[in-house]
Amino acid sequence: MAIEVDQFLAEKYSAKDPLFTEQLSTFEPTKAEPNVANINTIPGLDVSYFDCRVLPRYDLDDVVSDVRAVVQKHEKSSSADMTLELVQEEPAGPTEPQTSEIAVLLSKAVQVITGMKPRLVGIGSQTVANLFRRDGIPTAVWSTIADVPHEPNEYSIIKNLISDTITFAAIPLLV
Repeated sequence: MAIEVDQFLAEKYSAKDPLFTEQLSTFEPTKAEPNVANINTIPGLDVSYFDCRVLPRYDLDDVVSDVRAVVQKHEKSSSADMTLELVQEEPAGPTEPQTSEIAVLLSKAVQVITGMKPRLVGIGSQTVANLFRRDGIPTAVWSTIADVPHEPNEYSIIKNLISDTITFAAIPLLV
């Protein structure tokens, strides 16, 4: 069933958005909990997890409803008891237009302070900015990071933190 869910969602929610570094919504089976130790016993319980990164253009409730429909179809055809449980749900807020005042000011501050021309992209995961945008607050983010996010021994470089702080502090001076 996990393969069917994966294929169905990937096909139905297949729009691309070039603003995002990952241009597609992704639906990945990521974890299966262990059930029985031996190979000759059919487990009485099977638990699988999916990580779904859904582009903001799609309503998360629609995706969940579609998964629920596939689960119900398999439950009916197999006479098994199946449940769908959301472990974590963080809907995406609206994207910030690249021409918005905050995006333009932040881009200008990055150029003035660092000498770099920023590339405006959408981030297909949670940032604190998403929480603000969901509450209607125009928001853009900037960060100079070491390329080790979510890895063992993840770290920040203090020089980058200071530069990013100066960049944000410069924004009011550019208005």
